[in-house]
Amino acid sequence: AAQETTVQMPTWAMARATFDAVGGFEEVPAEDLLFFHAHLDRAARAERPLLRVGSREEPLLLYRWTASSMTSTVDRRTLLQARAAAFERRVLSDPRWATFTVWGAGRDGKAFVAALSA
Repeated sequence: AAQETTVQMPTWAMARATFDAVGGFEEVPAEDLLFFHAHLDRAARAERPLLRVGSREEPLLLYRWTASSMTSTVDRRTLLQARAAAFERRVLSDPRWATFTVWGAGRDGKAFVAALSA
């Protein structure tokens, strides 16, 4: 079965200064996902946030996945924990989100809510 993944780092292009400002990779499982979220955290604080590039008609990149891809070895709970932590940092840290309701969540939605720290 295919796992949900982000667009992996080898498909990205950025200035070395941007890479260094984000802090590079952590040598842990899901390092590309953690870098991706750190990059988004940094962009959210920037004067000019990330820009969308490309369109459905003219995609900027194509990503090829195979069953032997390294991404396939990362446990889905590791990916879930990284996403939940990023959601807490970027969304739930805002006082306007002190309370919220989740309804109609399937298996993945329930697991996501359960992964939140509070």
